[in-house]
Amino acid sequence: MYDKEHNVISEAWEKLAYLEMEEAAISEKELAAQCGYVGKSGIPLVTVTVDGSWAKRSYRTNYSSLSGAAAVIGALNRKAALSGNEKQVLCCLCLGS
Repeated sequence: MYDKEHNVISEAWEKLAYLEMEEAAISEKELAAQCGYVGKSGIPLVTVTVDGSWAKRSYRTNYSSLSGAAAVIGALNRKAALSGNEKQVLCCLCLGS
């Protein structure tokens, strides 16, 4: 029973997180265009802050974890346009939102 509810909640959370990131990416692109940050081809030039990690396990010898984590934050709206791990990265700026 726990696993079933966990899966339902996890899927809903992931969908909501993706929608929020997609909205943040669209907002960041619009703000960049409004500020005049546009390339020669007319595509908005978006500035972001990126951070990520790849944890090391502290026991035995220097084992790496199975996945890392990353985040991309828009410079103008300060909202996350990417969140994920090594196995599943959802970058709404890169996906053409």
